[in-house]
Amino acid sequence: MRFFWCDNANVIRGKAVHTEMLSHYFDHGVGISAGQQGVPVMYDAVVPKSDLGPQVYLDFGSAVPFLSVSGMRETIRQLLELTPTTKLMYASDAHSIPELYYLGAKWGRQLLGEVLSQAVIDSDITVPEAEIIATAILRDNALSLYQSNP
Repeated sequence: MRFFWCDNANVIRGKAVHTEMLSHYFDHGVGISAGQQGVPVMYDAVVPKSDLGPQVYLDFGSAVPFLSVSGMRETIRQLLELTPTTKLMYASDAHSIPELYYLGAKWGRQLLGEVLSQAVIDSDITVPEAEIIATAILRDNALSLYQSNP
């Protein structure tokens, strides 16, 4: 069975549930999270100004390294356009193949650096701002989230 709703970005979404659990869902709800309410249709990133609160972050580590290098670069670039940098995180530990830990760490950092460097060249941000953004995405946002939610 599928339940449908209109999210905060005015996109119709659906969630499939097993029919054996219908009575449970009728009594307790389907469990549509605040995060599911505020993701845009293409990127599953936090919609700016969606009032999702401080608990919603986006970790784009699962996209890297499964895309091509240009795909990873473009994804990072677009996420920086779509999502507040205080809500972005990158961790390369979301994979079960050992080699992907290394490649994810290498490509994630390298491509984030390239995207931020291009933003500096384009005069979108300054070098100090790029350093702050990189540190936030690679370290500080996760520390903030996990230290406040042990």
